[in-house]
Amino acid sequence: MAETIFADDFAFLARHTADSQTAKLTIPSPSMVHYRGGQAAVDRSVYPDLEEFWADLSAAYADQVRRIAELGCTYLQLDDTSLAYLNDPASAR
Repeated sequence: MAETIFADDFAFLARHTADSQTAKLTIPSPSMVHYRGGQAAVDRSVYPDLEEFWADLSAAYADQVRRIAELGCTYLQLDDTSLAYLNDPASAR
């Protein structure tokens, strides 16, 4: 991946954060990649072996977390918004 997720947003926030404050960045958690679609959301023509999908996803997140840290981010939250679906009867499977 050539770009760092939310790099411009974090740079803006960091420029406008006082020295006594910590700029925080929140990114979607890896579970959001497949939560709603499950295994059907993973294209089997691209990933016939789901282990390769998970390996690539893990590597992509590790790379992004490293890049975000290089921007100076010391407070990163992985936001698992899929948990909100547990309270929605319409999303029950």
